[in-house]
Amino acid sequence: MANSRLVDVRDDAVTFRTKDGKTATLAPVEFLRRFVQHVLPEGFHKIRHYGLYTGAADAARRHALECLNPSTPVSVEARFTASTVEVFYKSRRVASHVRSFVRGGYTTNPEHMPKIHRDHAEWTPTRMLRWAETVGPKTAELVAAIIEEKPHPEHGYRACLGILRLGRRYGEPRLEAASARAVIVRSRTVLSVESILKRGLDRQGPVDATVIGRDAGVARRVSRRPQIPGSRRAAGGRADAHQGLEGRPDQVAAMAAPTYTIDATWMAQVVQTAQWAMDAGLYAFVNTHHEADGNGGWVTFPADPTPVVAEVTAVWTQIATAFLAFDSHLMLECFNEPNEGGGGATTQAMTDLNQYLVACVNAIRGTGGANATRVIMIQGIGASPSQTGINSVLNISVIDDPNLIFSVHTYYPTNFGLSTTPYAWGSASDYTSMSSSVTQLLSWLPGWGVVIGEWGSESAQATANRVLHAHVYSRDTAAAGMCSMWWDNGGSYAIFNRTTGAETYPTIVNALVTGAQAGLASPGTYATLASP
Repeated sequence: MANSRLVDVRDDAVTFRTKDGKTATLAPVEFLRRFVQHVLPEGFHKIRHYGLYTGAADAARRHALECLNPSTPVSVEARFTASTVEVFYKSRRVASHVRSFVRGGYTTNPEHMPKIHRDHAEWTPTRMLRWAETVGPKTAELVAAIIEEKPHPEHGYRACLGILRLGRRYGEPRLEAASARAVIVRSRTVLSVESILKRGLDRQGPVDATVIGRDAGVARRVSRRPQIPGSRRAAGGRADAHQGLEGRPDQVAAMAAPTYTIDATWMAQVVQTAQWAMDAGLYAFVNTHHEADGNGGWVTFPADPTPVVAEVTAVWTQIATAFLAFDSHLMLECFNEPNEGGGGATTQAMTDLNQYLVACVNAIRGTGGANATRVIMIQGIGASPSQTGINSVLNISVIDDPNLIFSVHTYYPTNFGLSTTPYAWGSASDYTSMSSSVTQLLSWLPGWGVVIGEWGSESAQATANRVLHAHVYSRDTAAAGMCSMWWDNGGSYAIFNRTTGAETYPTIVNALVTGAQAGLASPGTYATLASP
């Protein structure tokens, strides 16, 4: 409002002229309330309407909108000849195309294309590659790969231009380094390259192609898993940092007291693996794996666990800090199968584990930010479906944290899930026992979000039995509000090829999906022999 529209200003009233020439009087507070609604935030500027958006162009604007989005459908007539396709509207030809008999082929006339598409049409693969070569050989390699993988080169131009324009924001040397990493990990999208730059992964130095290739397989492997909501939150795919702390001897050696520093290069690779899962729209868990002394790891169960508590605190503070910028799609799991070498579920082991879980949760929460409420998954000794082990964990001091969920590894029934001795799973009693095992877990963990963190069946079992077992267990756990995750270990439990991402057991993959869908559609209703 211009000052010239103010007629009178008093302590108890403000009088002003409205746009239609009339006058209005408001209390000062009400006048200011209305006025500040038109004040733009700092840094914003109002651009006055022009062209079709001026007040004088109302009729023209309505006509244009009607043409672009007519209120009633417009019928046209198409006529075909041996060489031409013609389009007529009200007996007048409005378009003509050369007829193509190639299925899925294109015969677009440039004058029919939107301006932005015509601009892209002026590009050629050679011109695009020449621009990429000015940045560097790896950027050119990345652009060439994007163009080659598309059925038509033009389909890749938008992604290529988006990547090349990142050089303006981050500088061409950094773009070249990021492109080199993207080429190795085969992550050829604008989002992935930008993520590399945002997180500074381009500055981490050369990438171990063997390790990255394996971790990329993890991200691809989970990309087909359905999203299954747990009773307290939803969890979809899972990308575990299985060798996050123990991948190579030099990484373990770096974790020396008192700082227990994790190898920086390895940590960067774990972060990148999780980012691939985020880019795919997945939920992902990051955990320490094979960390317990029962697997030759660093989490031991001594009479005085104080040194181990310090190490757990240091390790998880570093991990939590590394993932601080991730949103809630990224979740953390304190351990994998914490177990005592040769001791089993002893009182000492369960007592120590409780202290380690508290240290882990407190370390994560202590880093603040998104980690203050990030979902954390905990588990009993060995992550086994043992009431004794589960009850022990339910006594820890942080158990009331509302963002904790519980993990159990089942392989139910073990004479099928963990055995290479053939067993024809699928009898009526097998169905009943399976649903009973699921409802038993619910009774031990009432109100909890439960994740079946590992389950599956050995490849030595008959495929038909494995398919049926996979469908039924996936259905029963989903019907119980649990999230179940098949353990693809790259070996006897593998259902994907880790190198190509191809399904090696597509019938099992399909059974997992259809089972989960059936369970979600009928909560609390479990499979039976008559209704699997």
